[in-house]
Amino acid sequence: MSQKNKNRFQQLYEAHASLVLFYLRKLNVADDQLDDFVQDVFLRLLNNLEKVDVGKEKSFLVVTARNLVIDRYRKQKHRQTAVDTDQVDVANEALWHSDPQRDYELQVLGQAIDEFCSDERYEAFRMFYREGKSLQEIANALNEPLGTIASRVARQRTQFKQIMRQQEGRFDYLGALS
Repeated sequence: MSQKNKNRFQQLYEAHASLVLFYLRKLNVADDQLDDFVQDVFLRLLNNLEKVDVGKEKSFLVVTARNLVIDRYRKQKHRQTAVDTDQVDVANEALWHSDPQRDYELQVLGQAIDEFCSDERYEAFRMFYREGKSLQEIANALNEPLGTIASRVARQRTQFKQIMRQQEGRFDYLGALS
């Protein structure tokens, strides 16, 4: 780097460091991160000093500061949403194994679905609720339009709910213990 560019950079730092600091505070950057941001902004200026026109340095610094804050925010947001799926699976598995009433009700519900689906007309309903297939997968497997499958499953769900309301006693697991 030439002595001329070193002097220019030094003058720009002295003239605009407080402006960059002020702008970063306006962007709600935490106090403990301010020095890092100011350093990053001026490092970018130093690396691009020959490309920045004389008189345009101030706008370069402000835009760079804004972009760095946006980039850091996006990275933090991404890190916060990244979840270790193995940990979630273990937690869900532990939750599912810890409720005997739910296990019983799921077993009874599964039996009720099997009884309800004993007729071939209820194949789509069984595939959706027992096998966990999507409506599109069912439509493909049965060679029928998606809308037909969706309507059929919705109608059969209404029928199934009516049947289950009539058989509420099958889910009285806790009452059976007392």
